[in-house]
Amino acid sequence: MTETLSPLTYAALFVPGFALFWCLVVYLVSRLGGWASLAEDFAAQSPPDGERFTWTSGKIHFYSSYNNSLVATVSRAGLHVTPWLLFRIGHAPLFIPWHRVRGILQSTFLMRPYTHLSMMTPSGEKTITLYGGKLAESIAHNAPENLLRRNQPR
Repeated sequence: MTETLSPLTYAALFVPGFALFWCLVVYLVSRLGGWASLAEDFAAQSPPDGERFTWTSGKIHFYSSYNNSLVATVSRAGLHVTPWLLFRIGHAPLFIPWHRVRGILQSTFLMRPYTHLSMMTPSGEKTITLYGGKLAESIAHNAPENLLRRNQPR
């Protein structure tokens, strides 16, 4: 005689299984996408002070996308970026001080403003791109003027 599992048993197995799978995927994204590499050089040591932007999108090294899942805080000292709680496994908060930034490019693509930061580290050049007009304005206001470069919209 064959026994079948009840729907409650399936639910009890699915919830922890899905949570474990989610944690694994988010962790792998941090490693393969470049966030962990950025965190080696730019790990945040304290909570940020400054102007906070939620539901921000960004890219690491042009190929790892974080759509509407970042919180960015801009201050005179630098840029603090962290993912929302559900995406935080393997994603240490980042703090990029302005003195470590080599250049900031601000432009628009398909009417979407973006800010591209490039930093030179001992392990090579690292980049992060953040999207949003208000965020771009705050970065332009807080970053040293000599780092900023603006391109004409495409």
